[in-house]
Amino acid sequence: MTTRPVASLEVYVSVTTVASRSIALGLCFLALSGLARPASRPAAPKPLVPAPLDFPKDAGDWNGPHFLQADKQGRLFLLRSSTLEVYPYGSQGQMGKPSLLKVNPVDRPAPRLRAAMDVQGDWVVREGHRVRLFRNGKEEAVGDLDWMLSGVGMLGGEPVVSVDPVRIRRGAPQPAEEPLILRWNGKTWNTLISEPLPKGTSDPWAVAVREERSVLLLGDSKRNLWVANANRYRIRQYSSAGRLRLTLQVGEGTVRRREDAARVQQAFEKKAKASGTVAQAASALPVIEGLAEGRDGRMYFLVRHSGEGSDFVLDRYDPVTGQLERAELRLKDPGVITMASGKNGLYFAAFSPQKGRWRLEWQDIDAASWKPVDQARVEELTEPES
Repeated sequence: MTTRPVASLEVYVSVTTVASRSIALGLCFLALSGLARPASRPAAPKPLVPAPLDFPKDAGDWNGPHFLQADKQGRLFLLRSSTLEVYPYGSQGQMGKPSLLKVNPVDRPAPRLRAAMDVQGDWVVREGHRVRLFRNGKEEAVGDLDWMLSGVGMLGGEPVVSVDPVRIRRGAPQPAEEPLILRWNGKTWNTLISEPLPKGTSDPWAVAVREERSVLLLGDSKRNLWVANANRYRIRQYSSAGRLRLTLQVGEGTVRRREDAARVQQAFEKKAKASGTVAQAASALPVIEGLAEGRDGRMYFLVRHSGEGSDFVLDRYDPVTGQLERAELRLKDPGVITMASGKNGLYFAAFSPQKGRWRLEWQDIDAASWKPVDQARVEELTEPES
């Protein structure tokens, strides 16, 4: 850290006459009286304030979550999960004529909990514990998973999924380490990234294991995969071959938990014991809610952080400077939320259509007061891949 000295006041007076001596004394008095007054505090930086976007009145009532995504050109699309309709989404919140994703018949349809779109407009949807892939608007069959499905994403035109370390199909060989990310190669699911169970745990069904390993996925324009832990500030970048390239971490990078976690667990155990069952209470709090690759080449992260009139901040990583920065964001908690990088700015959409959508223009983002994130660690691996 470089410390810069505070500039001192130097007064040089050349006295040649009584008149000049009086002038010099007057100037010194003014200068010293100015020093006696406390310096005015700099104005607090103005937070970024996303503009709310109205939901079209003729859209009707939507049930279930909807997902906002953007393609390579920054065009926005909104997936209505209950009907699998894809709506072009305008910069002012207007919706175009939808196209219907054509599905293959399936047994026992389930709730559609997550979805992601790649830069070409293909979609992957998590339906219960089933992965559904749509290319050019038509469903393409993918194989069943051996592991319990958690999240979905797209990488280089192929679906990737995060999984819990719980086997749902028998007969498959046991790997050396539990898989975290699987990638579909057109024929089968292959492990892209492995991760052992957290230290001190051996039960893959434990709630703490899921809270520790829960991640969000984003494939960028350079075919890198960004893996962000949902309940702790740890974001990693991997190559398309699964090689770790970068880690961003704030603080210890541990799971964030509610303050009354112990009391909640005790109450939960008491109720479970009365019913003759054994159960664990979830106590993790969300940290990372959204990832987006900016039009400026930076990566943007929507981070939960309570502040004055807001429940979020906006962080960004600049690969040129290697710095993780933060700007204040005035946005209240709408529940689960998605973030997309559009042509005109960053867009946010609550899972529930009734809870809102917002736009944050690029010019406002560029003009914001960005400061280094406290306790941030940036670890970049520069070794060439073998």
